[in-house]
Amino acid sequence: MRFFADGPDIPDELLYECDKGKVVFLCGAGVSMPSGLPSFSKLTQLVAAEFDPDPNSNISLALKPWIENDPKIPPEARVSFDQIFNLIYSRIPENKVNDYIKDILNGYQAETWPHEVISKLSANDLGQAQIVTTNFDTLFEKCGFSSIRFEPPLLPNLGHRNTSPVGITYLHGRLVDSDDKQPNYVLSSSDFGRAYLAEGWATSYIRQLLKNYYVVMIGYSAEDPPVKYLLQGLDSSPGHKSSKLYVFDAGTACEVEKKWQGRGVTPISYMWSKDRHRLWDTLRSWSQRKENPSRWRQSIISMAVSNPKNLSPHERGKVLHLVRHPVGMKEFADSEVSPDPEWICVFDVRVRYGKSYKPYDFDYESKLLDPIDLYGIDSDQIVIDYDKNQARWHASSLDILRTQIFDERMDENARFSAGFYLDLTPISGRFTSLCKWLLKNLKSPVTLWWFARQGVLLPAVKTELKRELWAQSSNLDEGMYKSWEILIDSYEGSEVRRPTDWFRYKKHTSILGWNAVSIKQLDQLLTPHYKIELNHGELAVCPRSLELIPTRLPLQQVCNVGIELPHCKSLDDFPDMNDEAIGTVVYTVFKCLDTLINMSSYADIYIDKSFSFEEGEGWDGDIEKISRLFIEILCRLEKVNPRKVFDVLSSVDGKSDDLIFRISMAF
Repeated sequence: MRFFADGPDIPDELLYECDKGKVVFLCGAGVSMPSGLPSFSKLTQLVAAEFDPDPNSNISLALKPWIENDPKIPPEARVSFDQIFNLIYSRIPENKVNDYIKDILNGYQAETWPHEVISKLSANDLGQAQIVTTNFDTLFEKCGFSSIRFEPPLLPNLGHRNTSPVGITYLHGRLVDSDDKQPNYVLSSSDFGRAYLAEGWATSYIRQLLKNYYVVMIGYSAEDPPVKYLLQGLDSSPGHKSSKLYVFDAGTACEVEKKWQGRGVTPISYMWSKDRHRLWDTLRSWSQRKENPSRWRQSIISMAVSNPKNLSPHERGKVLHLVRHPVGMKEFADSEVSPDPEWICVFDVRVRYGKSYKPYDFDYESKLLDPIDLYGIDSDQIVIDYDKNQARWHASSLDILRTQIFDERMDENARFSAGFYLDLTPISGRFTSLCKWLLKNLKSPVTLWWFARQGVLLPAVKTELKRELWAQSSNLDEGMYKSWEILIDSYEGSEVRRPTDWFRYKKHTSILGWNAVSIKQLDQLLTPHYKIELNHGELAVCPRSLELIPTRLPLQQVCNVGIELPHCKSLDDFPDMNDEAIGTVVYTVFKCLDTLINMSSYADIYIDKSFSFEEGEGWDGDIEKISRLFIEILCRLEKVNPRKVFDVLSSVDGKSDDLIFRISMAF
């Protein structure tokens, strides 16, 4: 998630772990640089200039590529600063160097705002700071967040049950308070070898920290000595989980990814400029969220009251970050002022990445409509060259309707809708909240538009939809209520549209014969159901231009509604029937025909009934198929029991429909 459009994209998991106080910041020189203190490079140059100003010395020659920043010599090919300090210590007594470093760091009147921000972020659930730093300065102490401090080699043993990283841990030593005390700075390569490899107190501490916390490195570059030694030490540690170690670094996402590739750390890139502190602006906003996560969530929900099309991609990304988590989704659903129903178009990756709508050549007013422009978030990546039969989105694209890492008791492949209707997995609390929010908006044509696109719902979701429709029946107008009834029937119809059902039925009947059970099963197979198909034009892409006409059924305006009989066959395709069976089946088939006619009337679906009864003329539609089947059975029945035909037609109200009247007159 991004706090700002041009800020770093912080992983959602890291943000939520920080809310729980499970994130510890490991701070390098870059943290104190905004306060005016020198970087490791600048500190090395100052020490070298003080003790070895000769431009032709080994020390000066080693520093020259860093000072000139020669692009022909990449950082990894230069002499590292810890090795330069080795050269300095070989010529100058260590205590003199340490005294000079103390004078340098004490000579700055530094501000502590960066350290205050990180102290808030790197705090546990009780608000106690948990800081680890490789800096020598005492700016974290000056913030007043903690009076507890640790210096090497006496670091807390986090392997003990009740030990925590509360306080300030100086991994490379601390600036001494008096001249009487000799510091224990880690500066030279031999110091680093001792801290990370030989004695290994620094590596051991970070390794223990990573077992229970997420660690964020800040203020480092990929070639800094602490980074190289730490990652080498961790890499040799069994069971090291790189997924819990992060680092902030300046550059484009590709540049930063390349620099840290294969180092066992997850990089977070940000752009840097002298006049825009994108990283620190983000950290300030993050610390405000950390101080009161509930208040921050409510601010995002308030923003979500607006239509998502009116917000920027990173603002839409904030809302998706919120609803990925069960707590955020519940507060979103329970909000007194319900967020705009059109947010479902952002939540659903299949809508967000849906195919674009291109107007016809003669349509000079309409522009190309791409849903990603209306509903996309800042982390979306479009597949440019994709097959028409494949999705436009990457597997990593955020889909709120699919199981998230924060969900409990859910199959990782489960989906809220458009999945498998036989998926009986208990839905998570987040899906329950999502369902609650959607069903609060049954009056909205946008909600109807989205549900009409699904085809299949999880059984638990469909049950809740039926229950809520009944509960809101008095508040919905007739057209909207009918629309939801028709839509639910289409869902149930999708569950009996499997071609194998008819073959299974034929086999069952051929073995056991025609009986009460086989007649009931035939009734279920022949029962017509509503069928929903997507509209053409803009409405196939998004509901932005959806304005209902009061005189038309709402469902007819958001999709194409039809009726289908997936298992209506010719009589020749039926299992063999004796005379007694055909006398019973004829009523079942007529019931199906009558139901289809009534359903078309209920949903305002036009059916052409003017077709000829002559075989081979226009028998493509479902109404023709069921009519033909009814006529075939009547003809068969007429041969064996003419009186039965008369009884059947006498029981039929021919005046109720012109098609039924025409069939009656034919006999």
